Amino acid sequence: MPAARDRLHRLMADKQTVTDTLVRYANEEKAAESEAGRTDAENKASEERIGIANRSLTEVDGAAGQASTLSRDLDDRLSRASRDYDDALKALRAKIDEKRKAAGQ
Repeated sequence: MPAARDRLHRLMADKQTVTDTLVRYANEEKAAESEAGRTDAENKASEERIGIANRSLTEVDGAAGQASTLSRDLDDRLSRASRDYDDALKALRAKIDEKRKAAGQ
């Protein structure tokens, strides 16, 4: 679980880079549309690419929201697992100490 959480955190950290790239790409496509000598077909293809970039941007935002929720869930699970492990280890050590004391008497 810790490895999954760390990977998820790295992916979440990349969200802004991906968002910036998509926005920059869409802006560059819009600027290219206004260049002289472009055909209607080229402008239509450019509009389609801009639409795809905008849909991708929406998908990235949605995935980031899900990742944030999952990250909190993983953090909670890891905390509980660690606490359960520590409690079980303390109980086991206490049992071993009791057996040692009983054997020593």
